[in-house]
Amino acid sequence: AVVARKWVHRRARGRASLLSPRETYAAFVHEPQWALLSSIGDGVAAAAQTGTALTEPDLGLDKGFALLEHINVNVPEQEPAKSFYFGVLGCAVDRRRQANVEKGKGTMWANIGISQVHLPVGDPQVIPGKVYLRFPDLDVVRDRLKGTEFTWSDHGSSLEVQCPYGNVYVLVPGGVPGVSLDDRGAHPSDDQSLGAGLDRVELRCAPGTAPGIARFYRHYFEADVTE
Repeated sequence: AVVARKWVHRRARGRASLLSPRETYAAFVHEPQWALLSSIGDGVAAAAQTGTALTEPDLGLDKGFALLEHINVNVPEQEPAKSFYFGVLGCAVDRRRQANVEKGKGTMWANIGISQVHLPVGDPQVIPGKVYLRFPDLDVVRDRLKGTEFTWSDHGSSLEVQCPYGNVYVLVPGGVPGVSLDDRGAHPSDDQSLGAGLDRVELRCAPGTAPGIARFYRHYFEADVTE
């Protein structure tokens, strides 16, 4: 399960969670800031608009989320992951984990603007949904994908591509070349990433749980929620 607890720059007040951890599927977007949650089977969906975009670097939000900083997916070995995240998606190697990339073992950090994909070595993890990434120029990624063995599809205004272990990434237009989605900057890298940052993560939730998830975000994060 993905639990809304890390890298949310806001104080969560009060009592225990309204939902069990395995029900608390969360998705965040930075620009505009949305949390999207969908339900399988019962046709119920909840979308939480998370407030005014951050303009001050002190994280002085009145409500909502400040940033989707990173996602974490384990990979069983580095080389296929390197080919995908650095070779195709054009992520930049984070300087703080560059030694791990060079020696071929340990956790890699793949930077995309101010966001990251953390890639520890372990049993492969597959996110139950889709991760959306913003790219100023989708044609650059199209050219990189041609002739590779990766599974991908071209939808004109977006690309859908699958990592070697089954995670699905949707690439959408957005951002300016060499500029992060976030005015707070980018993670330290020797090179600039092709992508502008994480746009959103859509995660499936069990039938009937969407209303409860909506209550969670209203109560703890003061998010504006529609069902």
